[in-house]
Amino acid sequence: CIFKDPTTINKIIDALADGVETLNLYCTKSGINVAATNASHTDMREVNLVPQFFNTYECVADQVLGVHMPTLKKFMHTAGSGDIIRWSTHTNGRLLCITIEDTGENKSVTTWDLNLIEYDEEALAPPPNPAFRVGFRVSTVLVSTWLNKCKILGGNVKLGITKGKHITVEATSDMGAFKHKQPIPSVMATVFQQAPDFTEETQTISSKEAEYLSTLIKCAPGIDLQIDPNMPLCATSYLDTEQTSYIRLWIAPMANDDDLEEED
Repeated sequence: CIFKDPTTINKIIDALADGVETLNLYCTKSGINVAATNASHTDMREVNLVPQFFNTYECVADQVLGVHMPTLKKFMHTAGSGDIIRWSTHTNGRLLCITIEDTGENKSVTTWDLNLIEYDEEALAPPPNPAFRVGFRVSTVLVSTWLNKCKILGGNVKLGITKGKHITVEATSDMGAFKHKQPIPSVMATVFQQAPDFTEETQTISSKEAEYLSTLIKCAPGIDLQIDPNMPLCATSYLDTEQTSYIRLWIAPMANDDDLEEED
């Protein structure tokens, strides 16, 4: 395959490699797919890249490529923003060949051979036919600003939304507290789906998962966030206008204070 945009694929690699050491790339005629958890199993990263995502894509036989993500990330980041990146392998091959062609005056060609590994990954799949209480689409710029402010405190991050009013972002630590309200609908935030009886929902994620989310949102100009009290927080960055190629992060929520009080 040949990638259309080196910058975009490197952002995807960054998001996958953040907290994940090894994963499998599932390559079929339908494209490349990933479903992997981080080391602490508190989230799942899901990627779907259809053939149209690439300049060219060909897969003559299904393959599972076990890759060491820190090494793949280092190899891929040697490419410039205008370079041509090509991946290739052979059926039953043990190498992923990464070819980087300089499109500038130099016209050089660099080749990296990444040793593939046998990785016995758990059979992972997203929740089947998930139904959420509410889903809202937010500009990457806004979410990045929110998370950077939460990072100052270093505490857990609480995301909430109230019907027809606002999105709330809160963080609390020993240093103090932060709270932000974003009116909805607005130019940079809007609800795209809600249950008929939805009024308000919140979910809390750890500061570490907030860092992973900060990396994922760089993949696209906007992000879809979906919340349901019985589901992980779902964050999706669509990579094309048809919404067929995407990178998604399922984050296990932490208990809210209200939940802890009910248990007591």
